[in-house]
Amino acid sequence: MTTEEIHQTLKEFSEKYKLKQEAIDSCMKAMEHCIADDSDGLGGFSIDEIRLEFMQHDLIFEHYLYNIIFVKTKIGLYQNKENPDYVKRLKPIGYYELDTNMEGDSFDDWLIIDVKKGK
Repeated sequence: MTTEEIHQTLKEFSEKYKLKQEAIDSCMKAMEHCIADDSDGLGGFSIDEIRLEFMQHDLIFEHYLYNIIFVKTKIGLYQNKENPDYVKRLKPIGYYELDTNMEGDSFDDWLIIDVKKGK
């Protein structure tokens, strides 16, 4: 299989299971749960102050914990207010990752907030 064929196969997999939208939807749910558990859980940001942007897909074919092949979809969390000092004019505050097996089922996720509001 050529590199181009691998790329096309992975792209079709992503589109078939709508991985980008699934990750964005799952991220929104995770943020809602985070805020419900702790009003400062998103670093002091409200959900309305956070912009979600697709960052990347990673194919994980060997992992110390999981004995399966899976795709990790990463969504960037950014301040909603544009800032010319940052790439794409967006200041990053964290990220969300969703792991999906090759049957299209998500099985793990992470919501990471790296920045506190006002800092």
